[in-house]
Amino acid sequence: MNSLFQLECDKSAESVPPRSRLYRMEPIGLGTAMVECLSSFIHRLAEAHGLPTWVLARRELAPHFQRKSILGSRDGCDLLGRMGGAINGNNASALEAVQILEGLTGHARLSSLTFAGLQNLVARRAIIRSCQAWCPQCLEEWRQKEQPIYQPLLWLLSDLASCPQHGCRLEERCADCERTHTPLGRYRWNGLCGKCGTWLGRGGSVTQKENPTPLSAWDGFAAASIERFIASIQTLPQEVSESMFAANVNALIDQKFGGNTAALARVVGATRRTVNDWAAGELRPSLGSLLGLEYCFGANAIDWITRNILIPDLPLARALERIVIDRIRAAPRHHSAEKVRAALTAAMEAKEYPPPSLRAVCLRLGYHQTVASRKCPELAESIMARFRSFQTESKRTREYFMRQTLESAVNQLLWEGRSLSFHQLAKVLPPHISIRDKRVLQEFKRLRKEAEDELQAVMQEPVVPAPTTKAQL
Repeated sequence: MNSLFQLECDKSAESVPPRSRLYRMEPIGLGTAMVECLSSFIHRLAEAHGLPTWVLARRELAPHFQRKSILGSRDGCDLLGRMGGAINGNNASALEAVQILEGLTGHARLSSLTFAGLQNLVARRAIIRSCQAWCPQCLEEWRQKEQPIYQPLLWLLSDLASCPQHGCRLEERCADCERTHTPLGRYRWNGLCGKCGTWLGRGGSVTQKENPTPLSAWDGFAAASIERFIASIQTLPQEVSESMFAANVNALIDQKFGGNTAALARVVGATRRTVNDWAAGELRPSLGSLLGLEYCFGANAIDWITRNILIPDLPLARALERIVIDRIRAAPRHHSAEKVRAALTAAMEAKEYPPPSLRAVCLRLGYHQTVASRKCPELAESIMARFRSFQTESKRTREYFMRQTLESAVNQLLWEGRSLSFHQLAKVLPPHISIRDKRVLQEFKRLRKEAEDELQAVMQEPVVPAPTTKAQL
């Protein structure tokens, strides 16, 4: 009887699944083209635990990242800024975020909520939008059907201009306050503007404006292709050869264009050097390039990077229009050396305080800082030297005032008779000085050591009795 009871207990113990730190929640639309993104999953995960999004991101997710500087001071966190959109892409941050959430929730398919599976297959640059986009008709339809409001992964793609389901243009700014939103904000994204509270769906605001620019045929083609692309990447095998795209490009050049690289470049609207780099495996294609190959030759965009394409079975190629090429690939800008020199000279003579960096100056002028360094190296070096000198002087001044503030705090603790501990120090420090700063800790330890040595020296001094006077006798 006891052995039978023990056997039943062992079976019940084996059937108990492993416990996870966070709730194991199923993503919305998993396996479909409308699968939610990782940022939206974090929003709903925080709501399931009854927490604001910033609490979950700062206290549960950020401490697990290798880069500890994600946690800022005063309840700040990089996940609530631009990094909240980057974790949906095909970079190292997305892969790390997926591993952290899978470990905390026990869910094994969260990589399908990002493009992390394409990390070594598709170029990382500009695959994700810099802000959150949405389809107003999708939001309105979900609200009328009382379905959960979330952020699909395909809304974050920079190459997507229209909704695949409704054909309307995606929006990035609120119709009332004209402000943008980050994919992972401090609070739950529920279809309302986080700045003014306006409903972002169609019909939610009387000032809702229709976009005056009509959608082109390319926008409809790209939307349908991206919808298939999103559904396909969720079923990709674990290991996909990185040389598959180069092999397909080489076969395309040999069998369709007779080895003429320039001919393929003219069809897809790329430079000959770009096509050569594709064929050599030295350059990964962007999502826009994959869409262009599908438009020109008919093979699905995902097939160019995941399997061998039968080149003879492809239809006759059709070339991309110039307007489409300009949208896929930004035309290089040519800057005159005289104009760059005049602009940098004016920036040097302005004598702003604080002096701007070379990057800030070039951003205001509308070109990259490498343009200034290449065309006017002496002026660029002067601007950088002035900015470095200002940074050095500012750092020296901050450290001086930090030491003075710490010395005053230690003297206050000694005067009030309190212990020289980190807990007591945090009570008397001003808000702009953090006890977590390494320089603050080192300086406080030095001051505490000096105070302890001084006290020990006083205790070791011999006590000299006071001389007796005739009056005392």
